[in-house]
Amino acid sequence: MVAEALLADEADDVGRALELVLDFLGPTEGSRDAGNLLLISVFADILERECPAEWRTVRGVPDVPRLAEVEDDPRRIAEYVDHMRRVGHVVGTADAKASIAMAAEAALTAQHYLARRQHGMDDPAGLVTQVRQATGMRPERLWGALKTACTKVRSLSAETGTPG
Repeated sequence: MVAEALLADEADDVGRALELVLDFLGPTEGSRDAGNLLLISVFADILERECPAEWRTVRGVPDVPRLAEVEDDPRRIAEYVDHMRRVGHVVGTADAKASIAMAAEAALTAQHYLARRQHGMDDPAGLVTQVRQATGMRPERLWGALKTACTKVRSLSAETGTPG
């Protein structure tokens, strides 16, 4: 359902589908983890299938940090602060920098996961456990980075008129 919504390029459908998946999974940590692993796999599949060569590393792995646009520049920080204010959350520059740093770490971790998948080591549960123990990163950040990269690939395809 999430993949179909993303493939259809319907932003409202993607949001609703994600909400349904997360609501369906329920409040327990085990069910949330299962849903997060599913979302990591779904977005990784889409990204691997549709990412154009120019947005891949020299090893052929989708360049998630570049696609997710997680650079730490003053303009991006100001955009984040403005966005958060528009949605009702007052944040400062330090909060914005921390959020961007977490997004950058998630994007690098997602790219690492894609590289491991390319070599037949597709173990999202192991990766999530390893990352959670090492950094405390929530798995939502991983699929969030993959989803952002998928959305960018879709918009690039629409701009150039090439199929994803």
